Amino acid sequence: EAHPKSWGSGFGTSRRGVGVDMNEVFEFVAQACGRELDAYSKCVEAHPKSWDSDCIREKTALSVCSETHPTIKHIKHSCSSQSSDYNKCLMSNLENPGTCASLLEEFLQCASTAAANANSQPDQ
Repeated sequence: EAHPKSWGSGFGTSRRGVGVDMNEVFEFVAQACGRELDAYSKCVEAHPKSWDSDCIREKTALSVCSETHPTIKHIKHSCSSQSSDYNKCLMSNLENPGTCASLLEEFLQCASTAAANANSQPDQ
């Protein structure tokens, strides 16, 4: 019964020394797209065995929101290959998402660097 909410909490506590705190990632996304993140999380909790098909609308709304945030847009652009690799792994390992921990780590490291770079640049 693995679903996205459990992935974050497991990786955040078991990946010591990585330099990326999953709580910080969720807090950042929650600040930018809190309503959409909350709806998606509630849907995932309500559908633990079928979240990947039952929560498409909520996932899409979260994606649309994140596409309008400048820092998240920069992360998506800068880390697209890491994100793609991680998402492919998740879709191939729906019942065992922990298999994708190293790919998540690579994405989070990239995202952390990209966010720092985006935040250090003056507004255009």
